[in-house]
Amino acid sequence: MKSSLCSLALVLIFCMVAASPAWSQAATAAVTGTVSDPTGAVIPGAEVTVTQASTGVIRTAVTDATGKYLIAQLAPATYRIEIKMSGFKTAVRENVELLVGTTSAL
Repeated sequence: MKSSLCSLALVLIFCMVAASPAWSQAATAAVTGTVSDPTGAVIPGAEVTVTQASTGVIRTAVTDATGKYLIAQLAPATYRIEIKMSGFKTAVRENVELLVGTTSAL
């Protein structure tokens, strides 16, 4: 009986580990960065918009108190990235290629 419980416990642990997302390869990409002004001061509250060129799908994020943003779980594709903040000129980067399993820092 004791060996059956041990075997069952080992099988359950194996199943949980095998099903863990950490063991699978991500089929997505991400973009991250820090928004700053020309003097290098960070800009909290800026809106970062990522638009997939081929589909028009849009994802947005807002920079945190340190000017950082992260937009994860993006399909690998070509994107247009736009950063807006009141009082500043809108920044745009075209043709940003995101690849599977990568995080692009912009």
